[in-house]
Amino acid sequence: MTVEQRLRQILASSGGTFMVRKGHVEVMTKLAALREMRPTVENPLDDEASEGTPLPPVVPFARFDGETLEAACEKLAERAGVNVAIDPRQKEAAATKVKCRLVNVPLHDALAVLADMAGLAVVRKGNLYYLTSPKNAERLNPPPAVFMPGIGGLGGIIPMTPPADKE
Repeated sequence: MTVEQRLRQILASSGGTFMVRKGHVEVMTKLAALREMRPTVENPLDDEASEGTPLPPVVPFARFDGETLEAACEKLAERAGVNVAIDPRQKEAAATKVKCRLVNVPLHDALAVLADMAGLAVVRKGNLYYLTSPKNAERLNPPPAVFMPGIGGLGGIIPMTPPADKE
């Protein structure tokens, strides 16, 4: 068992977690960690999160300096205890050398950035993260359908797709 795993195990009983800081480890509530990881207008966690909100898998610290995308994904998967698969049709992209430093980054965000460096996209299915071409990712992860009421009680399911760019 690694130090990271043991610390997560100890803090889980009290609903806590930790973040790696320069020169130390900061113990905090899961809610505080969520607020720090997603401080955007699109994800207003101050209003939506609660102590019961599950914490996404987090990369406390990782540095990749010229490793292949495949090697970087393998290391992240091992540390986070999840499954990462790279589309075998994307051999050239899997061999792309990546360079980045990640500290307290949600795993999905870390994989999305690494995938983008190689021209790929990430599709998540449960605890499986699949790196594939953007076109295939769109096919595997279609936009959600929304029920739109119609005139006279008639309605339908309309896919939520962004408007086409007009050039």
